[in-house]
Amino acid sequence: MDNWQLLPYDGLGELKFSQTRENIRSILGRACRLFKKTPQSNLSDVYDKYGLHLYYDSHDMLEFIESYQPCRPFYEQVSILNRNVKKVISDISKLGYTERFDSGSYFFDDLGLALYAPASHVEAASMYKRGYYDKRVDL
Repeated sequence: MDNWQLLPYDGLGELKFSQTRENIRSILGRACRLFKKTPQSNLSDVYDKYGLHLYYDSHDMLEFIESYQPCRPFYEQVSILNRNVKKVISDISKLGYTERFDSGSYFFDDLGLALYAPASHVEAASMYKRGYYDKRVDL
């Protein structure tokens, strides 16, 4: 799969937040491993081949996507991962979006996008459905 276009609050490429785990597995295949990020969280699917951690709600609906290398997510023409975080923020800001920094990540609230860059380069990018962070209490 090569199309990793960020779709604000909708998903990433063919992966949509309205899809079930089974539907996602029919797209990416069943060769994933399962993990729990916290003891209280639901089981998530890890696709190292694609550089994706996929998180599901209690109804097995996709609600959060974490991407890392080798995934190559982009928005418009802006490549997101493995680039200088200041350059990525600048490129997205030129498209009319504003970032905020919170809990170690840069958030573009109007896009449903968070960038994790503990040093100078973006190591992971997360996409989430509308309202995802509104309901979180374990952050």
